Amino acid sequence: MVFFNNHKPFSLKKNKTSEEEKVLAFKREKDGAKLIFIANMSKKNINFNIQLDGIFKNYFSGETFTISKEKDMKLEAWEYLILINK
Repeated sequence: MVFFNNHKPFSLKKNKTSEEEKVLAFKREKDGAKLIFIANMSKKNINFNIQLDGIFKNYFSGETFTISKEKDMKLEAWEYLILINK
């Protein structure tokens, strides 16, 4: 599973966003599994876009979540998402 590394080295790849100073976004891949972490690191709601396309599953809710480079995302203050590939 992509969440655990069993003491093996792993890398994180930062995803670029239109709000680099306020949004932290990175991706981890291992054995075909993907994990995407996106967080609003500010005390204000924010609209932004991310350089990523795909259909994912929200790790917490199980709901489908679509990301497109062409469409803005919105996160509430301090909100974060953990997404995995479907």
